[in-house]
Amino acid sequence: MIGRLSVRLRVVIASTLAMAVVLVGLGAFLRVEVTRALDAGLERTLDGRLADVAGSLAAGRSAAETVPTGEADEDAVVVQVLDRSGRVLAASPGLAPTPLLTTAELSRAAADDLSVDRRDVAVRDDDGDTDAFAARLRARPVDDDRADLPIVVAATGSEDRDATVRSLDTALLVGVPVALLLSGLLGWALAAGALRPVEAMRRRAARIEGPSDERLPVPPTRDEIARLGHTLNELLDRQAEGFRRERAFAADASHELRTPLTILRTELDLAGRGGRDADELRAALASASEETRRLERLAEDLLVLARAEAKDRDEREAVRTRPLLEGVRDRFSGAFAAEGRTVDVLDAHGAPTDVPGRRGELDRALSGLLENALRHGGGDVELRTDAPADGLVRLHVLDRGPGVPADLRGRIFDRFVTGAGDRHERRGTGLGLSIVAAVAEAHGGTAGVDERPGGGADAWISVAVVD
Repeated sequence: MIGRLSVRLRVVIASTLAMAVVLVGLGAFLRVEVTRALDAGLERTLDGRLADVAGSLAAGRSAAETVPTGEADEDAVVVQVLDRSGRVLAASPGLAPTPLLTTAELSRAAADDLSVDRRDVAVRDDDGDTDAFAARLRARPVDDDRADLPIVVAATGSEDRDATVRSLDTALLVGVPVALLLSGLLGWALAAGALRPVEAMRRRAARIEGPSDERLPVPPTRDEIARLGHTLNELLDRQAEGFRRERAFAADASHELRTPLTILRTELDLAGRGGRDADELRAALASASEETRRLERLAEDLLVLARAEAKDRDEREAVRTRPLLEGVRDRFSGAFAAEGRTVDVLDAHGAPTDVPGRRGELDRALSGLLENALRHGGGDVELRTDAPADGLVRLHVLDRGPGVPADLRGRIFDRFVTGAGDRHERRGTGLGLSIVAAVAEAHGGTAGVDERPGGGADAWISVAVVD
């Protein structure tokens, strides 16, 4: 149910509940402290009167002489002197002749000071009528060690104290709901102001369709909403770049497919017209076969590229590095030997014996780098694994050729990019190094080509060994 509410309403509800807890706690604390202060004031007054009367009795004066003669009412402090059996020895004028303490209370007062509240302290007026008022009673023995001395009881009206507490309760019962209402309205306004940039971003996002240069409005602050806006705009930038790359890929793929298909159709049309000798027909069929193989390689490379980009990192396993490099070396050693070149696997100090990955993809990536060194590099080739650094391990293919041309260095791993100037003169599909980069990215790393000290190229891929 709560999950269906708007963020603004949830913020208001949460803030109002928090404010309610604070106000109720504060109100309870205030009521307790005010009540305690009022009770302490009453008891200080009663203790002062008890001390005077008890002192006089302890000095040997009679009970009648020590009891104040003030009129008994709810604003005065009245006194009653009781013996240990509860008999009234003396009392302020107007007090009813009945003792103010019960038998149980009298026993407690004989042992220690006693404070009780009475709602019905009876008094008589001058006309003999009896009335009652609420009072606070305080009792103590004249001397704790002498059982022959009486107990003194002092009482004063508590109506003012009760009225003050009732007024405070009324103020809290009215003020707390009003404060909560004002807090809720203020919270609603503050939440609306805080979420206004989010609503502006939502409206702008609703208008963006497909790749666009339009971006979300970001408030000029450094808070979470501004960071969210910057993150979403970066996402839109990556999305637009992805769309641009996909459009370029589709255009390049269409061109790559159109060229061999055009040649294939032309050769087949010419072969079907008749009037051509056997040699011409064999040449036409050979050309058609070559273009068919080129289409097949292109389709296979596109499939490998798609699979490399879609693989899940959870499918990794421990891949032994030296057998991986030796397997790639053995496959290409014949081709390199035909050109008078060698391929060696070198051991590097601190290099790991295995890396987490997918052997088939890593083999394909290293084969792509080695094939590139065979076609465009020169001299002997070395395969090497670096020691881990920053959670990455690099697998190197080093040659002594002319290196990568400066105009290709920044885009050598893009799709359909080759070192040939004319598409019709190329032997590959232009996807080999794109597959290398995709495999490296799928393994949490990157691919690159650096200049090798002393001449040549250092082509490498990195693999993440720490998640």
